Amino acid sequence: MSDKKATELVYRSIELRLNKLDLDEEYFKKMSKVLPPKFVGKFLQIESRISLMIKQQRTEKISLVRDQDKK
Repeated sequence: MSDKKATELVYRSIELRLNKLDLDEEYFKKMSKVLPPKFVGKFLQIESRISLMIKQQRTEKISLVRDQDKK
């Protein structure tokens, strides 16, 4: 993998995580208008843990980026 491609992938990954944080904030604001903030916070914690477990299962199947110079 080239340095350029690696950089693109890293920035894309960061962008996706930032978008997820923005979405979490948006939903927290909306949900807190009709539900207690503690409840909404707990909901977001549970959603985060579920997402983490799914991400872990997916990443177990993906190999790490290898340096092409090392064979």
